Amino acid sequence: MKAKYFLSICAIAAIVGCGTNDDYKAKDGGSLDVKVKAQADNSTPKLDKPKPDKIQIKPTEPTDVSLKILNSNLSFNSHHEDERYMGSFSNGENLLSFSRWHNALRVVDLNDISKVKFDDKFIHVKGQKGEGEIDASTGASEQILSSIVEDNNNLYALLKPHGGGENDLGKSGLYKVSLNNISSNIWQGSVSGGDFYATKDGTSLDIYANTLALGTKTGIVLFNTNSLSKPKRSLNIGEIKTISINDEFIYASVHKDTENKLVVLNHLLSQTNSLNINTLINSTDKKAYPKKIVSNKNGVYFTLKTNKHANILYCYDAKTSMIKQIDLATNIKSLSISQNGKLLIVATKDTLQVISADTLKVRKTLSQANIQNAFMDDKGLISMVLENSVIFAQYSEK
Repeated sequence: MKAKYFLSICAIAAIVGCGTNDDYKAKDGGSLDVKVKAQADNSTPKLDKPKPDKIQIKPTEPTDVSLKILNSNLSFNSHHEDERYMGSFSNGENLLSFSRWHNALRVVDLNDISKVKFDDKFIHVKGQKGEGEIDASTGASEQILSSIVEDNNNLYALLKPHGGGENDLGKSGLYKVSLNNISSNIWQGSVSGGDFYATKDGTSLDIYANTLALGTKTGIVLFNTNSLSKPKRSLNIGEIKTISINDEFIYASVHKDTENKLVVLNHLLSQTNSLNINTLINSTDKKAYPKKIVSNKNGVYFTLKTNKHANILYCYDAKTSMIKQIDLATNIKSLSISQNGKLLIVATKDTLQVISADTLKVRKTLSQANIQNAFMDDKGLISMVLENSVIFAQYSEK
């Protein structure tokens, strides 16, 4: 028989002992609970009975580490006055940054940070002859490049419709493009077969090794990266807000009906009929859901979409079933994990912080405003992506 244990979050700011939904009340009467299920098998992370102790990490910095800005900043081209930063991604080999409205893509080879490898409009929308040109060269407002990931020099780009005119504008969906042969002439629908998966409902992407996870408005679609034409499995579990995949588990922020959840499932079992899905967090406050998620073999790190507590970084430890948290001075703008899985790279309003993924102790802080996202490769090189540029810094431990 599966036992259920509950942790309640008082005002989300502090983790306390066992309680009920009444321990935390949102303004609209919603509640947020952490639910941990003890499993009798090994199909999901081992989840022991949570301890009732409050665990809150106080920021302290050691003296045996350094973090220095390098003299190798890069600027990106502006392709249109309306162009705005949309997102970025790095797997430690390349840094990818892309824009909204005019679908520009920037690629930086992290082995040569002296130049931008590619900087141009990428996936375009063009009206068919007789149907009228719709921002003929860029498709500024009809369809947007919403998410990208990369592995082994293959770029996976999610293009989704925005506004109307979907029938006239070609195919939305997931595209696979080789970075070795990238150009500015990747038109919608120009790739076919195993290089395209048609969908208008994509919301998020993540990748690990040869498994690609696509979040949609209805669930999760898993692919082998060799081909996008036929998914390995589709899971209809609700709208996926964001998703994180590692070598064994998928963590997803799920919205369904009136609830928001953080769930975990074992994607190695994706070929079987039986698939256990554990709910780690359950919230009836529609405004409080896991927004940024990264994971490693030890657990999952996340922030909550809530104005009141957007400065708190949470960690669910899969070994102890405990929730840890660290309160940062200002709201968290971006969250990533280093390539070796040992460090969290966190950008706030005016700082960059390197935090131990194991202890949640701050290793080093750097003053830098306007960071949109930041990443660390396996050599300690940190890429801080701004609206139209990237600043590099070197992290090292003595």
